[in-house]
Amino acid sequence: MSVHNSMELEEHDYSGEFGLVGNIEQQDETAYYNSRSSVLLDSNHDNYDEEDGSRDGKIIHFSKRKLYGREKELAQLHDTFQRNLQTEQAEIIFLSGYSGSGKSALVQEFVQQIIGSNGNQSATNMSVHVIMGKYQELRLSDPFGAIANALSRWCKSLSRQEMKDLGHHCIGTSEQGAGELSQKIGDDVSVLLDLVPELSCLLIGEATDKGKTTVSDKTKNRDDGHVPVPSQGVKKDTGRGSPIGSGSNHLSQSQQGPNKTRLQYCVHSFLQCICSHRPIIMHLDDLQWADDASLELLLSILSADTGSSSLPSLLFIGSYRSNAVYEDHPLTALMNDLKEKLSQSQVASSLSAASESAPGTMATNLQFLDLPELSRVHVQEFLADTLGYEPEQRDEIAPLSDAIFHKTLGNMFYVMQATEELVRKNVLYYDSVIFAWQWNLQAEKKGTKSAAPRDVETSKGHIISTKSDFSKFQGVFSEGILDMVRSKIEHMPDLLALALVVASHVRAIFDANTLLHILSSWSDYDDGTMQSDTPSVGEKSAISKTMIKHLMSSSHTVTKEDLVKNLDRAVYEGLLLREPETEAVDQEYKFGHDMIQEASRSFVQGEDRNQLLFRVGHALALLGSNLSTGQDWMLFTAAHHLNSVPRHHHKTVSNKIKVMELNLRTARLSTGVAGFDEAVGLLRAGVAILDSAVRWSDEYYDLTLEMFNLLLRTELNLGNYELLKPLITEVLENGRTLRDKSPAFFSTLVALRQEREHDVVVETGISILQKFGVDIPDDLEGIPPEEANANDRISDLSLEEKADLISSSKYAEDETILVVIDKILGSSTVAGKFMVSFQLGQVALEFCMAEGVSEYLPRILVHSCHYYRKHGTPRQSYDLAIWCQEMLDQIPGVTPSTYCNV
Repeated sequence: MSVHNSMELEEHDYSGEFGLVGNIEQQDETAYYNSRSSVLLDSNHDNYDEEDGSRDGKIIHFSKRKLYGREKELAQLHDTFQRNLQTEQAEIIFLSGYSGSGKSALVQEFVQQIIGSNGNQSATNMSVHVIMGKYQELRLSDPFGAIANALSRWCKSLSRQEMKDLGHHCIGTSEQGAGELSQKIGDDVSVLLDLVPELSCLLIGEATDKGKTTVSDKTKNRDDGHVPVPSQGVKKDTGRGSPIGSGSNHLSQSQQGPNKTRLQYCVHSFLQCICSHRPIIMHLDDLQWADDASLELLLSILSADTGSSSLPSLLFIGSYRSNAVYEDHPLTALMNDLKEKLSQSQVASSLSAASESAPGTMATNLQFLDLPELSRVHVQEFLADTLGYEPEQRDEIAPLSDAIFHKTLGNMFYVMQATEELVRKNVLYYDSVIFAWQWNLQAEKKGTKSAAPRDVETSKGHIISTKSDFSKFQGVFSEGILDMVRSKIEHMPDLLALALVVASHVRAIFDANTLLHILSSWSDYDDGTMQSDTPSVGEKSAISKTMIKHLMSSSHTVTKEDLVKNLDRAVYEGLLLREPETEAVDQEYKFGHDMIQEASRSFVQGEDRNQLLFRVGHALALLGSNLSTGQDWMLFTAAHHLNSVPRHHHKTVSNKIKVMELNLRTARLSTGVAGFDEAVGLLRAGVAILDSAVRWSDEYYDLTLEMFNLLLRTELNLGNYELLKPLITEVLENGRTLRDKSPAFFSTLVALRQEREHDVVVETGISILQKFGVDIPDDLEGIPPEEANANDRISDLSLEEKADLISSSKYAEDETILVVIDKILGSSTVAGKFMVSFQLGQVALEFCMAEGVSEYLPRILVHSCHYYRKHGTPRQSYDLAIWCQEMLDQIPGVTPSTYCNV
């Protein structure tokens, strides 16, 4: 079975639970290399240290060649996949378990068995797309970050020919016509490209020899980090590089970016297209940290399970920590909603199948699989393999395995850490004289290795205990798992420990260049809040909180060579894993497990952590703003960190403006992919940097107004009408011109309409129009139909005038008046005030004939059809509707919702 996966599924590439699998090779006098890293270090040295990069006698080596105690769960995954292939029913599995129980390792082993070793064909003799992503605790990435990253990495894994074939399948060719995806979403392919720019290699771009994207000249000139599609004359509200204070206070509907429903439909259509090409195995890890937007997207995709909306060849596996998902957790709500929706679909499917007139529809299967901790027997088996014992000798290490099991309760990641801690404390050590592992409790007290105790016998080089009381082991272990991992990090070289601390505040996957940039930026943001009472950096001592604090406050040079050497040491030690699919110049790393990242993060707390976040945030903001090297995740991570620190860290006016601009940029990027919840949080954090009395001063006015305008639009998209009221009040009180206040006017009308106060909407809207200088009477409804018909400018238009408007290349630059009229008509027509709608249509027509056409004009004029049906003729209503349709066909960038309204 060939594979197209989002990650190279080699040893320790994807799974964080590297301690779950073992079959540990025995050490001998020859150089032994850590299979976790897939990196060969110096084979001419016996000890790895920070000077020569060779191996360390205190390291116990683990490889991934056996899955312990998961035969039942693995068989269940295989059965589910085979059922998916045979029945063409989508399969959903939610995999739960404690951190370190081996959820990721189980899925990785399953995928490796499906695709065969090294991607070779297996017995199924078919191809499968493997899409894998992972959420992280701090939510440092942009909205839908794990899903977008998974699709991005999957896309990069495709060969040139695969890209071409899949692109033809999705988009089509001039010979075969439109492809499956083009027929479904048309020009909305831009929504997918904004979410995952790398998809341009499939949807609009060309593939290079390496299967990467060749970006067009149009793409190279973009400054927002996204790949464009052929535009229709409408600019989008984008993020990186957008000038502050530029652009209008209002964006037409075609300019506001996709709504959630549109985005969900596009992503679902894309996956459906891929499913029809080849089966998909999709795994999203750590769903307990998924953002709300991602959960909504998943619910939309996974619940669309029948008929033309089905994803018949999808196996979705979502894993999460069971101890982190409580009753009112968003993920719990997702699973309950999904269960209810699929249950209703099953009923509908049964009824449809029972009907003679309607064929049956395929329904999705939903499973919940809980992964328990391993048993005492499996822990003993793992340790016996680790120490080189034959199967018949496993009982000989029962005291040791019982002690470790009692401490770890069968969590294999904890078992790994506990075993390594015994090695670090010389309780468990390898005797190179007899080529065997042995243990001695006295070694911990003396701090040195000792010879085999008197009360042991040797057999085939293995130490066999007969009398020792291994309950004493419990006093050797650290208090908890984080302490175990911290103990390991504390014995690392200074630079490596600092790099781990910084990397733990970056993101799950990082590269040496990014870390180097951050470490080299210390002196740029030193405000004197971090002082050190520790001696020189080079002094040999265990890494502690004070040492980390000292390293952070020091101004010293870090070279790329030294940093990479230390990161490779971390790989060797099992603290980090390499990402093998990247180029050597951009080698990426990730933490071997979430607990390692959490332990690294715990070295800095309180005000010291605020200072670290401040420095990392500014460094990433600078790097992310660079048009050649910047990536969206850098801006989102920077915004998260700088929003997390107390306001007193943002001391200068310049610094405050930078942070506010950063929040505005990232909010624009969020709204560009319908991440409205994320955008609201960013905007509110940005405006909160300043007190209300200060943010409207001359220094901040334009920036504050821009942020409030976007915040108003975003809250409207979310339907948070109650939250709009204080925002509207603040803008109306502090806005200096009517144009500055116009977004607040729009929001007021929308909020009133939502409360079904239609009469108030009409009254308020007319008042707003009068403020903008529109000559309009207060009582539009009281105009007699005879008078209205006599002054009917719409019906009086000649065919030539209508044709001129349709073909006009002049577009209204300021649509404020048209927007207000459009908001009023939504209520006047509902309330049966057809005369009001008709008179406002006359106003809109006169405005557009003078200022230029707008997509709002047909939206507004079509309301007059109701007036004609009551006070005119059906022919007038029909002719007007046809004319509005013809205008829409000629106006670029018209949204589908406008067509629906007309």
